[in-house]
Amino acid sequence: MKHNEMKELKQVYKSIFETEAGKRIYWDLQRIANQHRIDSDNPNPYACVYKVAQQALLKRIDNMLERERPNTQQIIEGK
Repeated sequence: MKHNEMKELKQVYKSIFETEAGKRIYWDLQRIANQHRIDSDNPNPYACVYKVAQQALLKRIDNMLERERPNTQQIIEGK
């Protein structure tokens, strides 16, 4: 992807996720992606891959918005 295309795409992400509605959706996605822990007594490799993919998607959003990742523990606890 060319530099100008990436810059334009970042603007699109910002126009969506920096609105109040976008922020609510983002935090809901964070909550969903981080609410279930992988069960160490009965590990499921597919569940693990699914969780990693969810978290990678959120990291992509953070990278496109050029911001640091939030403290997910606070999101899980509803703080």
